[in-house]
Amino acid sequence: MKPGGGSLNENVETVTDAGADGPGANSLDFESRVGHLRAGYENSQAAVRFLDTKAAAVVGGIPVILGIFTTVFKWALDAELGASIFSCVVGLVISVIFSLTMLLLAWLSLHSAFQALSPRNTGEAQPSVLFPYRSSGFGQRLSFFTDGKASEETVVEDYHRQITRMSEIVEAKMDRVKSAIRYLQCLLCVGISAVAVLALVAAFG
Repeated sequence: MKPGGGSLNENVETVTDAGADGPGANSLDFESRVGHLRAGYENSQAAVRFLDTKAAAVVGGIPVILGIFTTVFKWALDAELGASIFSCVVGLVISVIFSLTMLLLAWLSLHSAFQALSPRNTGEAQPSVLFPYRSSGFGQRLSFFTDGKASEETVVEDYHRQITRMSEIVEAKMDRVKSAIRYLQCLLCVGISAVAVLALVAAFG
């Protein structure tokens, strides 16, 4: 929002017009532009922290979920040992099949979660004072600010580069967190289905 209460679209149009025709009466001043960019960068940092929290929750939750279902499977198999041989064999086969499926889903979910915590292939970043990204131009870029050569437009451009980089990181993290949660949901569905099938075998076996 612009300090006057205008919408985001109006701000975008104003900045676009100012870039095309030069500073006008309705263009944002330097402080307003930097303030808006700073807010955008802080929002992207908040998104990164939120996604990291969700990824960490997946990593911490999977061992707990596997432990619970392992206990249930063991209890079901122990209960079927006193039943018929058919029930015991069927229960064992079902437990093995579902357990292998759950382990695969758990691995996929953990893999996606760890990728979210440390994403790769997040795009090519231009050097800024924050993201050198192994660029030989980082030192030159930084010297603009340390030597007092940076103009207002240089500051705005640097914010642009930083926000672009953060947007790439947020997108990569979001995709991987979505995958981790999707695999975790499948893991829960398979586990619940396994418990239901084992209960039916015990009841009718």
